Amino acid sequence: MKPGRRDPLDEDIVIPEIPGPETDPRLRIPDVLRQEPAPPKGGGGAGGSSLGELARAWAVAFDFVATVIGGLALGWLFDWWRGTQPWGMLVGLAMGFASALIRIIRRTLKEEAAAAARRKKSG
Repeated sequence: MKPGRRDPLDEDIVIPEIPGPETDPRLRIPDVLRQEPAPPKGGGGAGGSSLGELARAWAVAFDFVATVIGGLALGWLFDWWRGTQPWGMLVGLAMGFASALIRIIRRTLKEEAAAAARRKKSG
């Protein structure tokens, strides 16, 4: 059934006409949205990220995992040596997690300071 006509089965219901871009100028796509987007500045990939930034992110992730596993392994070795299962592993896991967070914070602060120095030097 076409919009704006009455339903033949029920005379009280009128199906409203749905506006489209042809009839309502507010629904037209602006010309700005029809243009091709400009390439990102900085020569990066998606979102302006470079391959180096991606590599640093993966390095931080692997460093975090390796530090936690290292703490867990040291706790397991302590348990094996002293026979204190599972307390050595739990303490080692907590210490590995804490040291991983400390390593990430230090690395982030160091990289932020280097980036601020580069910005200050360049402009």
